[in-house]
Amino acid sequence: MTGIDSVRRLLLISNSTLYGSGYLDHAEREIRDFVEGTARVIFVPFAVHDLRVYAAKAQERFRDMGFALTSIHDVSNKARAIATVVNGAQGEITVNGTKYDNEMVSIDLTDQQVSDVLNYVRNSWGNQGDAIKPEEVAPQRKKAENK
Repeated sequence: MTGIDSVRRLLLISNSTLYGSGYLDHAEREIRDFVEGTARVIFVPFAVHDLRVYAAKAQERFRDMGFALTSIHDVSNKARAIATVVNGAQGEITVNGTKYDNEMVSIDLTDQQVSDVLNYVRNSWGNQGDAIKPEEVAPQRKKAENK
């Protein structure tokens, strides 16, 4: 087991509200005990139509308890989007139910340019993605160099 694997833990809460109480009020003590000393909390929204609204609600509640929280759909998509632009991609992918099997070559862009392009795509055509900062690009570039 690698170092990062040994520190991952999962807290599963099957309901977010209990009749007569607010969002996560009934589980606050357990959440605090479980999360205390943790630098990063990743939230996995489930069984809802609008992940962003639900994630925002969880972020607000965790912030009220003194913890930072990021929704998993924001974490994974950001890193994958950056890596695809910086490193290119090849092989079969599925986008909105349509399969593609082509090569996307990497383009020599600065971190700022990668950020600008992805922020445009992530917030156009009905998309609503969190902003990607230029400093989030460099780690993905380094991962590619280390392979």
